[in-house]
Amino acid sequence: MDGADTGPITIVIADDHQVIRAALRFFLSQQDGFEVVGEAGDVATTERRVAAFRPRVLILDLNMPGEPTLPAIYGIRQSVPETRIVVLTMETDPASCGSRPRAGPTSRPSSAAGWWTSRRVRRMACQSARSRC
Repeated sequence: MDGADTGPITIVIADDHQVIRAALRFFLSQQDGFEVVGEAGDVATTERRVAAFRPRVLILDLNMPGEPTLPAIYGIRQSVPETRIVVLTMETDPASCGSRPRAGPTSRPSSAAGWWTSRRVRRMACQSARSRC
């Protein structure tokens, strides 16, 4: 990402809950400059979608079925280093995720570009749907 890219910010959404993916897709569709290019409900599919679409951003649920998510972050960062990763977590304090197993020099929480808690995602979804929550 050299700053010269003036197209939309491409995004892959990875969460095992379809309703969360739909809410995020809806929220992002209401914002200028974002394009959701793929979705996934497990780690293996996430890795395939990111490799295929090479998005600028991956929104990644920390707890999905299949292989562990944190080691997948390391693999994704190695294979598609230009993709920024934003981790979704039910934890209220993302720093508490640091005690989870690690699989490589950058697969710790700090290797993600950012963290969104479930509370923040709920607020965004509610705001985008203009509902009261």
